[in-house]
Amino acid sequence: MSRSRNFAVALTAFIGLAFSGCYSQGANSALNPHRNLESLSQTPKEHRQSVWSISEHDRRALANDLDLFFMTDRPTRLTTLHTR
Repeated sequence: MSRSRNFAVALTAFIGLAFSGCYSQGANSALNPHRNLESLSQTPKEHRQSVWSISEHDRRALANDLDLFFMTDRPTRLTTLHTR
């Protein structure tokens, strides 16, 4: 390839990346309209709340599973057949 053709290909690739949104100058850039978002739909605070909620649910589920495994849960009150 000739030198001018290499330059044209590089320039086209650079312009394509810049206009396609792949080019970024950092989180505080005026070109980034989503600089305050962790993702395209959540702020960092919302993301932390979501992660905390999921981990809290998992912790409670694990505690419930261990109670069932070690049979420390209360017996059911739905029937009295086992108490006769």
